[in-house]
Amino acid sequence: MVVDLYDLTRNELVATATQARAAVREAIGELHDIARYFAPEPTRVLALPAQPDKDLSELLHRQQVSAVWPIGPRGFGRTDPSS
Repeated sequence: MVVDLYDLTRNELVATATQARAAVREAIGELHDIARYFAPEPTRVLALPAQPDKDLSELLHRQQVSAVWPIGPRGFGRTDPSS
């Protein structure tokens, strides 16, 4: 299995995907599958090319996965899976 990124300082496991619904669902499954091999279990983050629409945000929230996406040349937006 491949991990796109593991941030040790934040204990976050990151996968990347396009905005396509099938790609997002596959990435969510990958995150949940790989996260079980870490102790403590990391939070799950999905890097997207743009802000997710309301429907994808709801899906990510229900799966307890944050989304991050670029905003401008040096910034990033982020959803909170617990809110």
